Amino acid sequence: MNRLLEDLKISAQEEGPLGPYIGAYAAHLLSEGYARRSSRLKIRLVGGFSRWLNEKSVAANKAVVQHTVDYLPYCKRCGYRLGLGDSAALLRLLKLLQDQGVIAQRALSAATTPSERLVEEYNAFLQKERALSLATRINYVPFVQQFLSVRFGKGPVALSCLRAADITGFVRRHAGQLNGKRVQQMTTALRSFLRFGRHRGDITLDMAACVPTVASWSLSTLPKSLPPANVKQVLAHCNRKTAVGRRDYAILMLLARLSLRAGEVVHLTLEDIDWENGLITVQGKGGRLSQLPLPADVGAAIVAYLKHGRPRVPNNRRLFPDPACAVDPREKVLAGFGSGS
Repeated sequence: MNRLLEDLKISAQEEGPLGPYIGAYAAHLLSEGYARRSSRLKIRLVGGFSRWLNEKSVAANKAVVQHTVDYLPYCKRCGYRLGLGDSAALLRLLKLLQDQGVIAQRALSAATTPSERLVEEYNAFLQKERALSLATRINYVPFVQQFLSVRFGKGPVALSCLRAADITGFVRRHAGQLNGKRVQQMTTALRSFLRFGRHRGDITLDMAACVPTVASWSLSTLPKSLPPANVKQVLAHCNRKTAVGRRDYAILMLLARLSLRAGEVVHLTLEDIDWENGLITVQGKGGRLSQLPLPADVGAAIVAYLKHGRPRVPNNRRLFPDPACAVDPREKVLAGFGSGS
């Protein structure tokens, strides 16, 4: 975490009223298993939000949801291409401030329409009755809010008036705009909400059964694993006479022989390999560390890459640093928020 903050050159003085809490936010992201690159983008977003609050003379304990709602259009006007998780990242920050007692519970309430108030009740139900995690609720709630806004607008919400066509029409209109995983999240969220409506007594029929099942074709996504023969073919196609080929071969050996996830490979550092004892330390989901034996052939592939393939990147201890230290263009825009540009 310290290296992440140092990379971003974050200080409480230059990051506005939220500066003292950005370190805790970074630690939260890493503990949740977010990749370093993704965490960096979210922290830069929060840094820009903090500078914007400073310009508005808003103290940390006065931050509310409406500020995040106002800030994102400002980002867009400044040329920042909004990501799907930007709103959730800012809400996660406010939740952290609430948990630390910086802002009051009521500050997170921004419901002004009947549909927004119902969504708040649904979110509380998921948290208290279903014990669903914050990440799951953040995935569900926007779909439900969008569905209610489309069907009822800002007027009264009468779930008893819902018809099967309302539900199937919404899914058909929006499924084509989402990837496979997000489509599944949308349909799951709608079923969950409609069961909630029946639990409240607002719906008497099983409207959840009206949510259409979106096909997930067997070849529509990448296969979860390859047969051993195919793995050998992939490894054989790495040109180990080049630096890129040696890097690719080392990464593929880690994936194939140790069954590591892509994110676990990305998090590997030079210090994670214990050459003397033949061990490798892997950081899994939630920041959990585990030691695995380092097979000789995997170690040999890594050695060849370190000697003749790894780029020389000062102060970068990643085993596989980003090629050419590429910078996401969104980071450049966010970095300029506090520079007066």
